[in-house]
Amino acid sequence: MWQAHQIAQEIASGKVSAREAVAACIKRIELTHAAINAVVAPRFERALDEADLADAARVRGDALGPLHGVPITIKESFDLTGTATTAGLTRRATSPGWRDRSWQDQRVTTSFA
Repeated sequence: MWQAHQIAQEIASGKVSAREAVAACIKRIELTHAAINAVVAPRFERALDEADLADAARVRGDALGPLHGVPITIKESFDLTGTATTAGLTRRATSPGWRDRSWQDQRVTTSFA
């Protein structure tokens, strides 16, 4: 199993496409879902569409972020347009996020002593 930085390096070099990385993750989710139920709101088609956009950006030569094209899952505690924002509460299962939560809105301060 690769780590995120390794996947990013493979995508940036063109050895692996973002679509291939996403497809591999989808396959793994599908194989393990019955046992662990880790992804409660799959959005596989949208993930593949976004992977295609990431691949196109690499081909165009756009500047790529450090984790460009790397597949991730987002806990349903965060707003994501069109998905339930449940925060683990079943009564909120039909409460879709009304907008994408900007990561800049979540001020995280880390200090190293």
